[in-house]
Amino acid sequence: MSIEVHIEWEGTTQLVGRLYSAGRGQAVSFEYSAEWLARQSAFAIDPTSIPMQRGVMHSSFLFGAIQDCGPDRWGKILIERAVRKGVLEQRPFQEIDYVLALDDHSRIGALRFKRGYEETFLTQGTGKLPPVVQLPALLRATEAIHSETETAKDLRFLLGQGSPLGGARPKSAVVLPDGNLGIAKFPKPDDVRDIAAGEILALSLARASGIRTADHQLVLVGGLCCCRDQAL
Repeated sequence: MSIEVHIEWEGTTQLVGRLYSAGRGQAVSFEYSAEWLARQSAFAIDPTSIPMQRGVMHSSFLFGAIQDCGPDRWGKILIERAVRKGVLEQRPFQEIDYVLALDDHSRIGALRFKRGYEETFLTQGTGKLPPVVQLPALLRATEAIHSETETAKDLRFLLGQGSPLGGARPKSAVVLPDGNLGIAKFPKPDDVRDIAAGEILALSLARASGIRTADHQLVLVGGLCCCRDQAL
């Protein structure tokens, strides 16, 4: 399988290179595009594993920069449940399958992906992220995931609304009232303390000490605390 890797950089979308995945196993290869190598401002997207050089580079596992574009524990749970209920067609057997299961519209980071045979970037959802006013619906859907009572509708809602972000805790991309993107982070039933309040406290202390942080806010939804961060 051939996958084009693009980047949103300097105001344009540019082809960085191509990733090649074996039909079986975790082995992958990557090659920078001639256009990217010719750019004066070009850089290695993964200096350790994919240095700036010509030719194909091989690895027995997915390169770190590409893997970071995929979901972590929370997102993988959603994808695996969606496969089990027939919302997604096939079970991801390789790390690259998790990466490709996400919607580029809400993916964290500047990298974007196209399958070699497709003309458009990856879009599993509608490309329309939920506004903050939909936090109660998002929270109800995440609670259904935790209790293993989710429906196919819950999974489609979460997968289509930018929920499979990185990290182990449940979260979703949201649109803030001013039109900027944010990340809503939700509590878990097995939390023994208020994680959202603790994160807000940590962000507030960091900002007070002069560290640049995202704008943040603690939001009560159905009596539960949710953390809302604005994307930097």
